[in-house]
Amino acid sequence: MYAFRVNYLAKFTTIHFPKNLTTTKDIPLWGPNEATAITMGSFDGVHLGHVAVIHRLVTLAQERGLSPTVLSFDPHPRTVLKAEQPMELLHTQQEKSAHLEALGLAHLVLYPFTPALAQMPARQYVEQVLVGELKAALILVGYDHRFGVGGQAGYHELMSWGPEFGIEVVQIEAQSKDGVPISSSQIRADLKAGLVARAKQALGYPYPLSARVIPGKKLGRTLGFPTANLAITDPLKMIPGQGVYLVQVTWQNQRKWAMANIGTNPTVDGFQQHIEAHIFDLDQDLYGQEITLHFEERLRDEKKFDHLDSLKSQLTEDKKHALALIQQVATG
Repeated sequence: MYAFRVNYLAKFTTIHFPKNLTTTKDIPLWGPNEATAITMGSFDGVHLGHVAVIHRLVTLAQERGLSPTVLSFDPHPRTVLKAEQPMELLHTQQEKSAHLEALGLAHLVLYPFTPALAQMPARQYVEQVLVGELKAALILVGYDHRFGVGGQAGYHELMSWGPEFGIEVVQIEAQSKDGVPISSSQIRADLKAGLVARAKQALGYPYPLSARVIPGKKLGRTLGFPTANLAITDPLKMIPGQGVYLVQVTWQNQRKWAMANIGTNPTVDGFQQHIEAHIFDLDQDLYGQEITLHFEERLRDEKKFDHLDSLKSQLTEDKKHALALIQQVATG
């Protein structure tokens, strides 16, 4: 197994990586000591398609005695190229790093994506960054991956430059599950529609959303369903569509099932969006702690009820439904 590390090519003060990673900061240019096999991309939401790419990369690297390396970017390229269009991300950098670490990589390189990089000609990018800095001897490229100013190059251009730069170029086809292509954009669309179970199938795990527990109005407590009111810790993190969900909640070394609501609490004339979770069998105070919701299934749409008693009855039915679904999830 390779020793995994995250390498900074510029100073990032807002990214927090898992404690078991060794981070080198403030190095303007970084280069591995060994030749690398590289694949590149945003890898937002490390889904099953990404996993297949990484497995292929690691296999090729092992066969050729190279160091398997992922080149990714911070911030996400779209936040630079289309700054006027807010970008919702499936993963924080910390979540991305943790998922990639588990796949057998030697290095994850987070390259600062700037307007200058976006204007760099493709050939210069290959010569200066991939070969010059990162010692690429093999490049695994997606079937539709484009790079360089205006997306001027892809697989065919890399193939033509390969002999000159001494790199082997391998193309990987689109990845699919049950005949359906897997993509981060489709996962985003599914989450926005509340289709968290379908997103889970493409990701290979329940979609995670981390938040800090904050004080609320304690209305749920009066109904017999106390909730943890949540403040999202990353403003760019995608929030699933409004509705009631079955989730698993993790914090520290604990994990419990819960019902989560994303919405405006229309029964009590709410207007702002809130996220709250009723955690089953909880007997402790979580105020101030960071917890993570893992979205398993959608239970229903958010509804406005005429009376709080009607809301309480619905919550009771929701919990029965949730407990039945837990049994299904637990048994596969």
